[in-house]
Amino acid sequence: MTDTFDENRDRVPGLLEVFVHAARTPESNNPMAAIWRDLRTRLANVITELRASGAIPEWVEPDAMAALIVAVAAGLAAMYARKAAPSPR
Repeated sequence: MTDTFDENRDRVPGLLEVFVHAARTPESNNPMAAIWRDLRTRLANVITELRASGAIPEWVEPDAMAALIVAVAAGLAAMYARKAAPSPR
């Protein structure tokens, strides 16, 4: 994941703008919000399958874990965007 961020560092500020836009545009027809909902749903489905197969413990809640993964990814994007930004003087 770190390598992917490093390779696409110049795109991270744009991703953060997308996060902000999605958060400020709560309409249900917001395409960016729909993408994040779809991502969380897909992750939750994968986590449900992993839990059912015994690959991860039963106590892992798919929806909560999916939301956590998306939040961590957004946090990493913000961190890398900050590292790429010029230092304030």
